[in-house]
Amino acid sequence: MSYRPRPEVEEDPSYKQLIPYCIFRHDGKIFHYTRGSQQGEKRLHAKRSIGIGGHISAEDQQSGNCVYHEAMWREIKEEVFLETEFTQSCVALINDDETEVGKVHLGIVHIFDLEEPKVRPREESIVQVGFEKPEQLNAQRDQFETWSQICFEFL
Repeated sequence: MSYRPRPEVEEDPSYKQLIPYCIFRHDGKIFHYTRGSQQGEKRLHAKRSIGIGGHISAEDQQSGNCVYHEAMWREIKEEVFLETEFTQSCVALINDDETEVGKVHLGIVHIFDLEEPKVRPREESIVQVGFEKPEQLNAQRDQFETWSQICFEFL
C-alpha cells in the first residue's frame, strides 16, 4: 500500500484505489441520489448512485486510528448528514474492470441499517435524494453508476 497523488493514479490501472462505498438502508428501502456536476469524479457526473464514499488520503493517517475507517467516516461526514442510530457491516468488494472508473478503483461495500430514514445531503453535488425499494431502483438501473447496478443484484 502506498499514497500517490490522485491525478497520477486516476488513469493508471496498475494501481487500485480503495473506496469505501456506504449504502444506507431503512425498512428495506435504500438511500439514493444523483451526482451533480460539482462532484469530484467527472466520469460519474449526472449518474444516479446508492453509495456514499470516496478516496483515502494521506491525511487520514494522522489520527492514529485505522486509516481506512478514518477515511470512510471523513467521506460520510463530508457528503451527508447521518442523523440516526445504525448498525454497520462490511459486506463485499467490488472489482469492476469493465469500466474506466472501475479499472482504477476497488470498492469496499458497507451496509448501514438505519433506525430512521434520516440521511440528507451536505454537499451541493448530491441532489434528488430519497429512499426507495431496491426493486424500484433496479427498474431504472440504466440511470445508475456501475457499482450501484452491481449492488442491486444483492440487495
